[in-house]
Amino acid sequence: MKNRADVFFFFVVLIAALFLSFYRIEKEVDLVIFNVDNGKKFEIPLKNSEFTHVFIHSIQKTPVFEDFKIEKSDDLHLVKTRYYSLGIGLPCYEEGKFENKNGEFIMEMNRTFKTLQIRVSPLKGHGIIIDGIMYNFLDFSKPNDLIEISAKKHWTIRKIN
Repeated sequence: MKNRADVFFFFVVLIAALFLSFYRIEKEVDLVIFNVDNGKKFEIPLKNSEFTHVFIHSIQKTPVFEDFKIEKSDDLHLVKTRYYSLGIGLPCYEEGKFENKNGEFIMEMNRTFKTLQIRVSPLKGHGIIIDGIMYNFLDFSKPNDLIEISAKKHWTIRKIN
């Protein structure tokens, strides 16, 4: 009977070794975008755990970029804000380093959120940039819809190239 158990164990280890030579198991982070008003939900993989929230300032009519990094706890960490004009409603209190680089104001930030709750702007250009791709909120929402953004981690199996 012990011989059978040894053979079974050998084959389990062999199959596991073969599997792991072609595949790997890794943790993946998704950005979850949920429209509270219409119930639509999107999960977008984040390759580097970073994304940018983009909107057009309602008074200045210039783009504002908020750069986020997903923390180990799934928190959304605002690391910097970038914009092109100073004025009403734009950050003016220095939390970290503040610089003007070729006309772009860059302010280091250190704010953490479990979720972001955002009302969709009627102005075009409001959305999320992930890996250089812009996801416009107006493509799946109406102006003033409530969007809730959060992060979710899960395990996935990837084929080794």
